[in-house]
Amino acid sequence: MDVLAAPCFWALLTPEQFRFAYLPDSVAQTVVGDDKQSVRTLLQNRSLLDFIHPEELSIAQADLERFLRVRTLAGSITRCRLLSFDHVSGYQNARPTPAHSTRALTSASSHNRETKCVHSSVYIASSSVETSYAGIKPSENDQWQIMDIVLYIATESILLAFFHNTGN
Repeated sequence: MDVLAAPCFWALLTPEQFRFAYLPDSVAQTVVGDDKQSVRTLLQNRSLLDFIHPEELSIAQADLERFLRVRTLAGSITRCRLLSFDHVSGYQNARPTPAHSTRALTSASSHNRETKCVHSSVYIASSSVETSYAGIKPSENDQWQIMDIVLYIATESILLAFFHNTGN
C-alpha cells in the first residue's frame, strides 16, 4: 500500500529544514519499495524538501520558510508534487541531498506563473499562482503525487504537518 494514495496522513517536523521528527505508527511501519523498507527508515530525520519535485522546490521552500517567519497560529497550505513513498528508496540514492538553508530564501517569486506549486494561508488571502498539472506524463504521476501540505506551529521546535493527497 502506498500511504500517499490515502486521503491524508500527518507527521511532526522540525522547523530546521523541515525534517521528519515523528511519524505515526500507521505510516511509519508501512513497508514500501522494491527493497521493502519502512517509511520510518526512509523519512526519519530527512528533510521534507528532499521529496519535493525539483521543478517546484524553490517556490515550495520559499513558501514554507515564509510561514516560519510569520509565526502565526493560522495554518499554511502549500500544494506541490511529492515523491511517492514507493519511489523514495531508489530516488534518495540517485538524487544528491541538497544543502537546504532556512535562512537563505531562494529568488523564486510566488507571482511566477510558470511554477506548478501553490501556497495559500490565512495571512495571504489568495495567490496569483496558477496550478496546472495537465502536462505531466502518466509515468511522472506514478512517481510524483500532488499533495497539499498543511502546516501549523505546534511548539517552538515542532511543526504539525498534514499531507493531503489531492487525488490528481
